[in-house]
Amino acid sequence: MEHKRITANGLDLAYVEAGEGPLALMLHGFDTPRLYRYLMPALAEAGYHAVVPTMRGFAPSQIPPDGSMRLPDLIADANALHEALGGGSDAVLIGHDWGGFTTWGAAAAAPERWAKVVVNDVPPLPFYDRGGADPARIERYVHFYFFQMAVADQLVAANDLAYLDWLWDHWTGNVPGYDSTEDRKAMKEGLNTPERLHLGLELYRQNFPAATFGTPQWDMPRVLDRLPSQP
Repeated sequence: MEHKRITANGLDLAYVEAGEGPLALMLHGFDTPRLYRYLMPALAEAGYHAVVPTMRGFAPSQIPPDGSMRLPDLIADANALHEALGGGSDAVLIGHDWGGFTTWGAAAAAPERWAKVVVNDVPPLPFYDRGGADPARIERYVHFYFFQMAVADQLVAANDLAYLDWLWDHWTGNVPGYDSTEDRKAMKEGLNTPERLHLGLELYRQNFPAATFGTPQWDMPRVLDRLPSQP
């Protein structure tokens, strides 16, 4: 694996790559590129040019000058990476969490770039109106609501980002035999300054704003209302 940097959509982004062949671009969300540490070498061995970039705003990628963490810009980043990395029409796009939202949007916006899409954890946006106010659903996404508050910056930062430790355990369910130490460490390193932590929380505020979420003024459905045609 090689650690490199590349300019895409006007930003200097860090990435890791391995292998040669059709591009397989893997996008992370509110976690880290470490998520793909097992999939990346497997794809490289299978004959792909496996690439895992670090999302804008997360260390060590560049902080966007305008502070945007909005999905239209994340989608533009993904399609710009395809071009900058020399991807062809046989490229594969893989996403998890916010990388999943980005994958749906990028594949729909530029179907000629991506032959296949793989999304884990995040269904297409049109499915999000199902489930209503189911308590289990709300509990699973409690951080969506918490991060909307301005005070979240200070509360998440407290005690060496202890909230992120709790959130990681909340997500993984304390799986027996799984040691989350290195994953939690990597997550904190990606949000290692107040500005980077703020941008991480802005993913939720800018894309699911409390003031307009679920109203006609919420613009994300206009960004993600199309489903990709690719398998």
